[in-house]
Amino acid sequence: MKILITGNNGYIGPILEKILLARGHETVGLDTNYFEDLLFYKNVVERKQIVKDIRAIEAADLEGVDAVVHLAALSNDPMGSMDDKLTDQINYQSTKTLANLCKSMQVRRFIYASSCSMYGLSSEKALTEDSPLNPKTAYARSKVSSENHLSSIADDDFSPTLLRFSTAFGVSPRMRVDLVLNNLVAWAVTTGKIKIMSDGTPWRPIVHIADMSNAICVALEAPIEKVHNQAFNVGKPGNNYQIRDMAAAVKKCVPGCEVEYTNEHGSDSRSYNVNFDKIHRILPDFNPLWDLEKGVDEIYRAYVEHGLTFNEFRGNRYIRLKRLQYLKSIGKLDEQLFWTKKSMVHNRYSTQNYPFKDTYNGKRVLITGHTGFKGTWLSTWLLNLGADVVGYSVGIPTNPSNFEVLNLEKRLVHITGDVNDLEHLHQVFNDYSPDIVFHLAAQAITRLSYDIPQGTFYTNVVGTVNVLECIRRSKSTQAAVIITSDKCYQNNEWMWGYRESDVLGGDDPYSASKACAEIACHSYIMSYFSKDNLPRISTARAGNVMGGGDWAIDRVVPDCMKAFFGNKSLELRNPKATRPWQHVLEPLSGYLWLGVHLLERNNEAVNTPFNFGPLSGNKKTVEELVTGFNEILKKGEWFISENDNMEKRESNILRLNCEKALTFLDWHAVLSFEETIKLTAEWYNDFYCSNNGNMYDATIKQIEEYEDLALKRGLGWAEH
Repeated sequence: MKILITGNNGYIGPILEKILLARGHETVGLDTNYFEDLLFYKNVVERKQIVKDIRAIEAADLEGVDAVVHLAALSNDPMGSMDDKLTDQINYQSTKTLANLCKSMQVRRFIYASSCSMYGLSSEKALTEDSPLNPKTAYARSKVSSENHLSSIADDDFSPTLLRFSTAFGVSPRMRVDLVLNNLVAWAVTTGKIKIMSDGTPWRPIVHIADMSNAICVALEAPIEKVHNQAFNVGKPGNNYQIRDMAAAVKKCVPGCEVEYTNEHGSDSRSYNVNFDKIHRILPDFNPLWDLEKGVDEIYRAYVEHGLTFNEFRGNRYIRLKRLQYLKSIGKLDEQLFWTKKSMVHNRYSTQNYPFKDTYNGKRVLITGHTGFKGTWLSTWLLNLGADVVGYSVGIPTNPSNFEVLNLEKRLVHITGDVNDLEHLHQVFNDYSPDIVFHLAAQAITRLSYDIPQGTFYTNVVGTVNVLECIRRSKSTQAAVIITSDKCYQNNEWMWGYRESDVLGGDDPYSASKACAEIACHSYIMSYFSKDNLPRISTARAGNVMGGGDWAIDRVVPDCMKAFFGNKSLELRNPKATRPWQHVLEPLSGYLWLGVHLLERNNEAVNTPFNFGPLSGNKKTVEELVTGFNEILKKGEWFISENDNMEKRESNILRLNCEKALTFLDWHAVLSFEETIKLTAEWYNDFYCSNNGNMYDATIKQIEEYEDLALKRGLGWAEH
């Protein structure tokens, strides 16, 4: 049979597809792909896929289909309760439309994924298919309405089968931790506490997703007269348990855990014990294999093998409601849960391309210095990759501020704090338990370091040591990228690029402070982070970045943009100075890719520094840079300063050798000099000429264009 599976990229679908294919069936998937990219482990099933919201189903989608398995729905009580009308629209009205289309298209077999939650609160000990329905939630009511409609239109040409599934459990490529047994094991593994939100007395029938899938297959293959317009409770006899019984099984399986009753949800309105005799009598080929103890062991082993962390467990990756709320918060979904226009243009959820191996999706990431220029771009990129971002910064460094322009305070956890305040920083680590840290906080202006040398050294050296100390004490942090600078080298103004093994130094306070930070990192790595079971740390060296949203003092690009768009003449202090110019996304891609390698424990990337620099053709003078902006923007004048600027000396030539990153990370820069200045100029032009526009969307657009270009040019981090 050719079988259309709606909602195939959810929790059950991947398991069902494998079983159907193994039994010789052809499958077609239809899914809006809310959760398609949230892989717990790799899903290798290849099949035809229709990317479409179930509310948009049409007759053409059913061409050549012999049977439909209808899984698509807002799939549990918490999701259903967020909007009763929306739940009715997606779960009931769409089912009604789909069923009517099937009937008109002569798709006779229709397997409906219903739910035992329709029984609600019941004193009857063994509920049968003939027991009264008592739905207590919007989700359960939508299932009752759907069953009623399907039964009402059943005839010789349309044969629905209503499978009332028990509460699901088990391991899936698209895992869920918002199901009771999966949830209890996750609490035990990540905290050592099995948290029960009720008093533990409610009853639940449970069924493994493999047994659910087998039930669907048996119903599809059974003589149609046996299953025509029939409802079946789906589960294994004996698989009715009180919540406290499930907790006891988890405690027995997971070493060192304890049961904790919070009772924060009070008494549960759903408590029911289900009889499974009918399905075993009428469909004897249905032979469920999974019980409570076997399921707990499977889930426990999978969590341990995966390395499930508390933040991942409580984040938006494996909890369906949180995922939808997150997609709404970043503008990917509208209030009706339709993909926005922006998402349809740049929607990676409908493809198999996940930058950085989809590593950051659901990860808790701490960024120090998140309000700075690089920090705002890194925060925005990580948010777009699905990360849960916590930012820690001493304040808003510039006016205007890219942090404020992008409205990042409402998009991430924003904490005002000084990296020199060890106690506060340590509290943040304890409160938010980051999986990975990107340390960018610094006094980053070379010329300013001459005015505040002590503050520069204190922030850049002691602040870095404080971050390392918090990582050392952290129970959650698995990796950290410590960003220093290309200026950490003792610069002899050679014509060739500095390698990571070259001598550290610095004639100005800023450069010297970054060299000291590198030495401090090396000391911590050798003293505390050299064992396999400890956080993996590496340093990253890059400099002279440009891009939209930089308004720092004493930087040529911000000075240039302020002058050009303010119709003022630009003063060039050092027009012949050569720099390795690169767009801010270039080193950030290196930092993110290095973070992936650290999390994956790539020995070639751990506990070692990396240079991230531009393409060789991007070594241009300051004057060439300004001329490039002038040609793109068709505006701007400048003059060369008469001051010798020797009092606050800056390097004339500084180059990096990035062969190490190429060899061990398969990383190299993407953009030419012309592409770099074009991206930068376009961002500022949007900002100044469109009344500040929607710069967050403009920034996301540039990030995704950069990802696409990296993919076309064969960059490893973009290919996964």
